[in-house]
Amino acid sequence: MFLEKLPYPIDSEGGGIMLGFKRKHTQQRPVSASPYEDMPNIWALDKHMGIKSLLLVLVDHLGEASFKININETVNRQAIYIEHPECEGLRAYLYNYGQEQNCYGAHLEFPDVGGETSIYNTFEGLSVAQLSSMLASHFDIC
Repeated sequence: MFLEKLPYPIDSEGGGIMLGFKRKHTQQRPVSASPYEDMPNIWALDKHMGIKSLLLVLVDHLGEASFKININETVNRQAIYIEHPECEGLRAYLYNYGQEQNCYGAHLEFPDVGGETSIYNTFEGLSVAQLSSMLASHFDIC
C-alpha cells in the first residue's frame, strides 16, 4: 500500500478529517529471503534506543549474516547478547549502562574448551567504530 495525495482533505469513515491523503491498495511484491529468517526486527525489540541504534550500525558495518541477536536470554534493556551464526559459545554481551554518552561496553565470550569455565574479555568506553572493529575481529575467529 502507499498513500496517494489528494488535492483536498476528505472525511474518513471515523468522522475525522484526513489531511489530503488516502490509502491506495497495491499488489504486494515478494520480499527476498533474508540470510537469517530469525533475525528479529530491531525496532520491535524491547531495548533502549542506544542498543537499537548500535544494532542497526552493526548490521550495516558487519552485515546481517555476521551475527545473530539472542532474544531468548533476559538481560537489562540497555544490554543484549549477539552470537556468531555458526560457532556455539562465541558471543558478545553489549551494553551501554554505566558508560559515557555514545560509548559502549562489551564482554567478548569464547567457546568452552574442554569443560573449562567460560572465558571472556571485558572492554569499557568503546566508541561505535571501536566496538564494530572489535566484533569483526571477534566473530572472525572461527
